[in-house]
Amino acid sequence: MGCNLEQRYDNTYSKEKKEEPKKKRVSEIPSFINNSIYRKTHGSEGIFIKDFSYTPPQKGYVEQIYVEIKDNNILVRGKGLLPIKHKILSSNFYEIKEDDGLEMRDIAVFKTDKGEVQIFKESNEQYDFYIKSENLIFGHSRFNEQKLKNEFSF
Repeated sequence: MGCNLEQRYDNTYSKEKKEEPKKKRVSEIPSFINNSIYRKTHGSEGIFIKDFSYTPPQKGYVEQIYVEIKDNNILVRGKGLLPIKHKILSSNFYEIKEDDGLEMRDIAVFKTDKGEVQIFKESNEQYDFYIKSENLIFGHSRFNEQKLKNEFSF
């Protein structure tokens, strides 16, 4: 009653559990953003920036980005950048939770006259940004609102 090497190999791998991707729950929430200044610092690594006003587009990094929200306007400033003023046209706020409840993130999405500003509130009260403003993109988008609406139920 022996088994050959192939049978042992197959049995070993058939018993392993395959990890299923974590499921996320998304819900719309009230605004968590105040008239305030939100700052993101990335130290030596920098915050990614891409400028599409050049051919080919230029890539670079900035040390800090400030997003100031006051009334119906957003002012984006950064070290070595000219300030960019956005007028808020619409805003949506979401909470995304992993099914296991360990990871949670709040996201504010502002549609503006110059593009889009996304503010990510991490669970430790830190903020991250994705800003699309005319020919510039700051940061890396980890959130696609249309994809979110198509894939998740609210």
